Amino acid sequence: MLGKCHSRVHTDRRTYRLEKDELNDMTKELDHLRKQFDDTRNALEQETLSRFDLENTIQSCQSRIRSTHRRSMSRAASARQRTAKSTNASASTMMAS
Repeated sequence: MLGKCHSRVHTDRRTYRLEKDELNDMTKELDHLRKQFDDTRNALEQETLSRFDLENTIQSCQSRIRSTHRRSMSRAASARQRTAKSTNASASTMMAS
């Protein structure tokens, strides 16, 4: 009976050591995975901020392009009007002569 108890204690101690080693390994792996998760999350946050900055830059550029286009179109229309007035004035002067 005592021999069975010693054998059982020995087996339980071995099982305990194995489970303790497994727990230590799993704890190390969990720590590694947590660090990897934190690093990935930080990288994602940086990418998101970079994307927002880029989108804002694109919107600003598009706005400047639209504004420049409107000014150019307005100047071209004004130039056409001046040319038309000048052409009409020249034609009127020639007809009067």
